[in-house]
Amino acid sequence: MQKETNQFRLGPGVTTGNVFASRRRHNIKWQSAMAPLIFPVKYGAVVGRSLRRRFCAVSLLLALVEPTIGSAATASNRCSRIGSTKVVSGARFACVKRGKTLVWVVSSKSTVASSSTTIAPGSTTSTTVASVSDSLNFKNRMIYGIKNARLTRRADSGAYFENDSRKAEVFSAIRQKAYSELNPSSLTLSHPSVEFIYDIRPSFPSFLIEFTKRELSASAALWNDFFRTKIQVRVTLATEKDRDYIRGNSWLEMNLPGSLRRFDAKNERPFITGGAGYWDEDGQWRGNIYLATASYLDLTYVNYEWPQVARHEFFHVVQDYAMFRTQRARPSTESEYNRIQPLHFREGGANAVSYLTAFGNLGWSSDAMSWLVWQRASDNRRWIDVKSVDDIFQMMIGTEQRLPNEAFEMSYSIGAVMYEWILGTYGLDGFIKILNQLATAKSFDEALQKSVGLTQNEFYVKSAGYVFSVFQSTWPYR
Repeated sequence: MQKETNQFRLGPGVTTGNVFASRRRHNIKWQSAMAPLIFPVKYGAVVGRSLRRRFCAVSLLLALVEPTIGSAATASNRCSRIGSTKVVSGARFACVKRGKTLVWVVSSKSTVASSSTTIAPGSTTSTTVASVSDSLNFKNRMIYGIKNARLTRRADSGAYFENDSRKAEVFSAIRQKAYSELNPSSLTLSHPSVEFIYDIRPSFPSFLIEFTKRELSASAALWNDFFRTKIQVRVTLATEKDRDYIRGNSWLEMNLPGSLRRFDAKNERPFITGGAGYWDEDGQWRGNIYLATASYLDLTYVNYEWPQVARHEFFHVVQDYAMFRTQRARPSTESEYNRIQPLHFREGGANAVSYLTAFGNLGWSSDAMSWLVWQRASDNRRWIDVKSVDDIFQMMIGTEQRLPNEAFEMSYSIGAVMYEWILGTYGLDGFIKILNQLATAKSFDEALQKSVGLTQNEFYVKSAGYVFSVFQSTWPYR
């Protein structure tokens, strides 16, 4: 598998980007030599001493502060009476019989089928497909189309739909709240504080152009008031046919060649790759975004994450603007950067925003989130096989850093659910308060304390029940 470069700009000559493709591998280059701490949690590997202390501290806090999460919200913990229910961190659990044991599982009553079914805190599973023609099992193919620059989705029946028939009540309270916070009914496409400057290469698929522009405009409109002054954002749309064109642009030359070679090979589903950031060039601060794909892209055969890449990348501009708008010194090492923006916030936070805004309705967003968790958890089980809340804690701590590669991969999925919980608990205002702390905070722990009043460990403990319930709802893994 060709390795991909996933980089972010720390200073002159160092850039940031984000690549969406299944089973990716990424490298990162730094201005100075460093030895990042590796967190291989299982299979006889050595766990860094500081991370072991973190895990012990979180586990102790769990026992002291939220014992109900550690017990009720774990599939391996037994319950005593079939049919009993309880709600933990926004997720409803029911007592059911598995083999000879009574255990807690995520449960809800579906409003689109007569039988009781397990609900992803966002999505019905394959057991609820009989009575709704627009239904889709997220573990099957996730095929999207474009109509009038808006997303459509192909159901398991083969027909395309523009909306989802499920009612909001079938989804968890956390997901309902997070979705509504990011999709206010009053939102328009107006973004006077953001000016886009497009560089669209002739090879870029024409059917994606207006859709991409609309997605970026919608993102800019959502975050318009966050920008204190008007900013420019340069957007490059390119394909594998544009190698000569990108020569001379050090950012694109550093990030794109690996993806372009994969498009040439044609031995996997094509994807949309992206990168973004906000930095000073020749005395002017600008946002920069690139989106690249295969010139031969066919929406019936493409990586399933593609609809949300543009919004994910725009949020990286927001994150960089939040951190560097006062021109604070850029971190010189990856560990220093991750201390302020842990990877599960950098990538997972961007995914929480993009997955909850890019798919057009709550149901499709929920299905896409469920697929993200299921696909990443399935592919990375040899690192951490999530079977309990303790496994969630280990993964939260492990995804603060980039290595091992499984931590990087899982930061997108577990982080998406962690910051969905923030949005569903503290609202968009609370999420923005965290962003506002990045310009001055010495650590993410400090940013959390000054914004939502939680230490980083307390955040992990309080969100763990919900995060585990989302992972549990996608079982079994492949």
